[in-house]
Amino acid sequence: MFEKKDFTLDFYLRQTWQDPRLAFGDMYYGYQNGKIESLTVGVDYLEKLWKPDTFFPNEKKSFFHTATTHNSFLRIDPDGTVFTSQRFYYIHYNYLFFL
Repeated sequence: MFEKKDFTLDFYLRQTWQDPRLAFGDMYYGYQNGKIESLTVGVDYLEKLWKPDTFFPNEKKSFFHTATTHNSFLRIDPDGTVFTSQRFYYIHYNYLFFL
């Protein structure tokens, strides 16, 4: 016998990747190493950047939290490494097998 059950998660989805087009270190634009450690920018820029196509199989419902304000963070390091953190709500359906 199979029974369909929901599994709910509320968590921070953190992703990191490197995009050399966003690098601004020593050789880019005359910045000297060590003066700017990273750029923290508004999440509005996230819509303008390339990002990984992350998906969750068997998803029933999901959304990013935006109550009162975006629960998101976007940082770019001098070598073009991008770090994002977004609060995410996810419902997954699961089939349980009972003997």
